[in-house]
Amino acid sequence: MKILLVDDNEDNLILMKNALQRNEHTISLATSGAQALDIVEKEAPDLILLDIMMPEMDGFATCKKIHFSEKGKGTPIIMVTAKNDMKDLTRGFECGAIDYIKKPFHNVELIARVKSALRLKEATDELIKERQKATVMEMAAAVAHNLNQPLSGIVLNIQYIQTLLDENPELNPELGDKLEILVSLVDTMSEMIKKIGRITSYYTMQYIKDIKIIDIDTSSEN
Repeated sequence: MKILLVDDNEDNLILMKNALQRNEHTISLATSGAQALDIVEKEAPDLILLDIMMPEMDGFATCKKIHFSEKGKGTPIIMVTAKNDMKDLTRGFECGAIDYIKKPFHNVELIARVKSALRLKEATDELIKERQKATVMEMAAAVAHNLNQPLSGIVLNIQYIQTLLDENPELNPELGDKLEILVSLVDTMSEMIKKIGRITSYYTMQYIKDIKIIDIDTSSEN
């Protein structure tokens, strides 16, 4: 798991890093809110430990910006603070934090709260994946169902035209060649619809740049 530690005090960063590295996490460090935002966009961490009292951009403002960013949206944040004022703690939760750790912290508490937050992140990610999978399955079924009707209409019209050509050979002979092409295309579409209807789990493939699409052939075989 990737963890981002944010604190303007480098000694605090080293203490947290040393405690968490024993659990084989990938640790990134930031000494300001602006630096934290830059790391979030580049690395998309799984968890952020964020100091409240920082110059220029404090933890509250940083927390809000992280949750409004593309890569930081939904990332769990634990506030790390020396403050005991309940109003500040409440404000942290209102900004989107899920927990807080008071300074000076004990390693046992730090590790326990991090583990709890990461378990929550894993459970949330799994739930999102299941919802995405269900949505894809529903979409695949809807596409297959809705394409079958117009495709059936196309097939009927092709058969009608074929009958006319058989009964009237004097009609333009090129129509027969065009009709064969249409029949081939319809067969391809029909096979594709059958594959979509067989999808029970899906796999993706690279399309263009960062865009991925469902690999229908692989998905229909698994």
